[in-house]
Amino acid sequence: MEILSFLAPLAALAAPAKIDEKPTFAPRWWYSKRRLDARPVIWALANRPADFRWQTEGLTLVHTPSKHVFWTGSHNVGLYDAECSCSTETNGRFQRFQVRGFRRAVRAWRLAQNPHYDPAHFAAHFTG
Repeated sequence: MEILSFLAPLAALAAPAKIDEKPTFAPRWWYSKRRLDARPVIWALANRPADFRWQTEGLTLVHTPSKHVFWTGSHNVGLYDAECSCSTETNGRFQRFQVRGFRRAVRAWRLAQNPHYDPAHFAAHFTG
């Protein structure tokens, strides 16, 4: 099972840490220096959901303390705007293998913000 040892960091992301605990995210050997590490954002969405709000529903998500704006649309995912140099140095793109994890984290955050959403209720309007 040593072949799959590179998946161990993903399991650590799934388990929420204590809020007082500040995680560290060491770079991996396969990371591109021209892309952002999405793990801190994924961690914050799971552990500090109150720090985020929609700027444009379903399209751009804002991290309120840092004022970083993220694209969450179907085609583009990544950092859209920041008041620091984060977006200019990397063109706002996440590491290739982290895009799905970011999308899952946004989806989980969205469902946690609206726990009363019921797709069957919506479908009932059209199916009678």
